[in-house]
Amino acid sequence: MPVQEPARHARSGDTRTVILDASLELFGRDGYEATTVRRIADRCGITDAALYYYFDSKQAILDALFVERWSATTSDYPLRIPQGPVTTETLVAVAEIALERFVTHDAITRLLLSRALADDVRARELRKQRLATWRNTIRDLFDERFRPEDVDLVVDAFMWVIIGFGITSQASFGRKLADAVQDPEFREHYRAVIRRVAPVDELAGCRRA
Repeated sequence: MPVQEPARHARSGDTRTVILDASLELFGRDGYEATTVRRIADRCGITDAALYYYFDSKQAILDALFVERWSATTSDYPLRIPQGPVTTETLVAVAEIALERFVTHDAITRLLLSRALADDVRARELRKQRLATWRNTIRDLFDERFRPEDVDLVVDAFMWVIIGFGITSQASFGRKLADAVQDPEFREHYRAVIRRVAPVDELAGCRRA
């Protein structure tokens, strides 16, 4: 997410959005606990009193980010599954779609994860719901093709590799994440890992009778 310049002359109709944008940036960069209402207001170029007109607390800003920014990512899920037989390359395509989601929703994903790790009950529940959606979507690719015990193992391996790559990349590249994931060497390494973890073609012998 690009760094937003201070909105020194924000129109009143845009102020609420500016506050959310600035808060998301500061929470993601400096952490929720370390970010004060004063710092958010300064970033927006408004007074504390003006900020409190829109949000009565820092918690209210966080709640709005979860409701509006995180919920807005729902339109990207479930993942768009390529048509045709499920092969290893199908899963590579799905994995690449998932990686793009990390880039598109980088800032709010970072915030949600950091709050979940800080034992924020709502953040944990939102993350749990999203992971369940991912898992169900991915499992549908394998259901009725393999024995139940094989399905669960392959789905878990596939899903956690995607998530692990996304989180590790966010930590490693920071604001340069979007550029990093477009690097051909990075992408080819990512594809190679997915092919090794979810070799559907090689698992053909495990299909249900």
